Amino acid sequence: MRKIPENILVPELNDPLANSSITLTYELVTPMYGGGTIAGQPDEAMPVRASAIRGQLRFWWRVVTRNQFSNYEEQRQAEFALWGGPDKDSPKASQIRVRVKDCRNVNYLSWQELVHRKIGKNSRNSINLRYVLFPLAENKNKKSLIEPGLRFNLIIEFLFNCECQKKNLQEDLCKCKKKNLQEDFRKALRAWTQFGGIGARTRRGLGAVSLIKCDDPSITDLIEQPITANEVAEQGCTLVLQHKTETDDANVAWLEGIDKLYTFRQGVGMGGNLGNQPDLPRRSRWPELDSIRHFKHKADSNHAPVHPALPAFPRAAFGLPINFHFQSKSDRSDASLNPVIYGERKERMASPLILRPFKTAEGQWVAAALLLPHSHIAALKLDLSGTAVPYWNEQKAALVTPMSEYGLEPLSAFLKYFAS
Repeated sequence: MRKIPENILVPELNDPLANSSITLTYELVTPMYGGGTIAGQPDEAMPVRASAIRGQLRFWWRVVTRNQFSNYEEQRQAEFALWGGPDKDSPKASQIRVRVKDCRNVNYLSWQELVHRKIGKNSRNSINLRYVLFPLAENKNKKSLIEPGLRFNLIIEFLFNCECQKKNLQEDLCKCKKKNLQEDFRKALRAWTQFGGIGARTRRGLGAVSLIKCDDPSITDLIEQPITANEVAEQGCTLVLQHKTETDDANVAWLEGIDKLYTFRQGVGMGGNLGNQPDLPRRSRWPELDSIRHFKHKADSNHAPVHPALPAFPRAAFGLPINFHFQSKSDRSDASLNPVIYGERKERMASPLILRPFKTAEGQWVAAALLLPHSHIAALKLDLSGTAVPYWNEQKAALVTPMSEYGLEPLSAFLKYFAS
């Protein structure tokens, strides 16, 4: 591919159709994982990709506007009119342009280097890091992370006029019956800033960002105003903050939240029993492994399935697939658990749970858990390496130690534990 010679200066090109624009400066506050065109790898030429941020903003727009439309199809048409996409009659061009400029302070890290930094010095933090960055376990020296401190400018250009009474508002945008399209976009921008991020595994707090400045003071005031539990409840979400974790270090708050999830799912005394030896696997207090033995290796397992709640796979609610590895040679084969949503088998189901550091009005960071709308989980079916298996029965909650004290459904039980 031909390259432009370095001695030729290319002028900055603005969209001539843009009616207005804003420029925001963001800083990375937790490590960023991947983010390039190849999964799990950063892009040295373009560490922060505008297309990825645009996709996140579009997702959060769906979340913050979900109650403004009478049905899914109405929201879908409004989304196409604003963000672009296929329409019944003709494709729609996006009315929003997203650009990234001046990406700086970019420092690449390996897993090994991150563990030896301040946030990973004690063994507890190392366990937490391993839990959220398990894809790096096989190559600890590969520089797949970008450390906090990266800064970039995000430029948003609007190709529409937001006031309905103005004559030059395009007709197709009027169809979505919104009085102020920029207002909805700003809500999405605020939600992405406080709950989203850049790169991969943002739902586990990687790639979290914080607003440094904006050339529009009104937007700065909006974005920096912490989203409340009542606000997210209006959109069918649940927000829980761990104020006991309040700190001036976003990474500390992030790891506190991850520790809660790790303990709930695998921690000694909660998700798992105390093993006979520190380096050997301990028996889980969840029913999934015994349920697999029940379906797959019941006759020849050294560990007979004894869990009182089997067969059930409640941890599927936290995201799929789940790959199970058995240490015992008698448990002959590993297994993979995949979602079947509304009758269709999928390779992946994103977790409806977001764990992230959250900035308070006082400028401190706390661990936050945000549960997104998740009605699809009630209809969830599961495929266990070719075998149809059940998801969950609330009548079994008392039989699962991590849930018995906190709730009938896995996600709500975790939120109650998170708040404790």
